[in-house]
Amino acid sequence: MEQLMAHYTTKELSEERVSKTPYTCDVYRGYFKTWILPRWGSYKLGAVKTPEVESLLRSRDRANGTKVKIRNLMATLFNHTIRWNLRSPIRLRVQAAARESGKAASEQLRRMC
Repeated sequence: MEQLMAHYTTKELSEERVSKTPYTCDVYRGYFKTWILPRWGSYKLGAVKTPEVESLLRSRDRANGTKVKIRNLMATLFNHTIRWNLRSPIRLRVQAAARESGKAASEQLRRMC
């Protein structure tokens, strides 16, 4: 996840990007540094599971707005993997299950996990 956050920061939060204000970029970097990187930085992308993220957010004694921002930034990171054709295990698993059946699908899922 740390590499993904670095890629996102380089591609989406650099000064050349005009779609986000400098303030928004600073806020995103702050949330990455304070909330996401300490908890998920050492994880591989495929190891981050939705129930763990939800559990972490429920356990935090923070304002709902803070929790929503963390959740939305996690979703933004996963969408970034799709946009840049990086590996997105959650989306790939769903697509594999929908397109294939039987032994071929289960073998593909085993390789991705």
